[in-house]
Amino acid sequence: ICKNAFFFFFYVAKRFTPPGTLITSLYFENYDRDVYRTGESRLAEDTTIEYPVANVPTEILSFEKLADIWDKISLSDNEQLVIEALKLIEPKVERLNFIKNVHNSQRTAIVKLSGSKDPIPLKNLGEGMLRVLQLILSLLQVTAGGFLLIDEFENGLHYSVQPKVWTLIFQLAQQFQVQVF
Repeated sequence: ICKNAFFFFFYVAKRFTPPGTLITSLYFENYDRDVYRTGESRLAEDTTIEYPVANVPTEILSFEKLADIWDKISLSDNEQLVIEALKLIEPKVERLNFIKNVHNSQRTAIVKLSGSKDPIPLKNLGEGMLRVLQLILSLLQVTAGGFLLIDEFENGLHYSVQPKVWTLIFQLAQQFQVQVF
């Protein structure tokens, strides 16, 4: 989206829409015509303006997508952050993993609870657990200077847990320098 005619040119506009980036809005209301021309020439160069962004839609992402994100952070320090987030709803969560479903070969999330011998499917613990998993994994996939866009945060979350989840999201956003919308 651009309110300045100088930036509508195809060779300039395409710099703002590479795959996986946030489209920015440029509006230089207080600058004169020469500044626009300078900006236009700089943007016409082979440079890309990128902002890492993750989107949390209203519906739960597929387990395949969640598993792909999990694979990138598992065995890192961030793995424990995900476990701590899940503990906001179910304090007995000890571990998380994604395994292939024997019926359809798709991956599904399982958790190990303290005091339980066998892992159980994460979805058995309710939609709130899936929502927290999605929120935290999405935040952790965005690098410093990026954006996390959350649509209908409250979906699946009981009102009593929402302040705890917000607190964790804001702490992690500050720690990882991510802006949350």
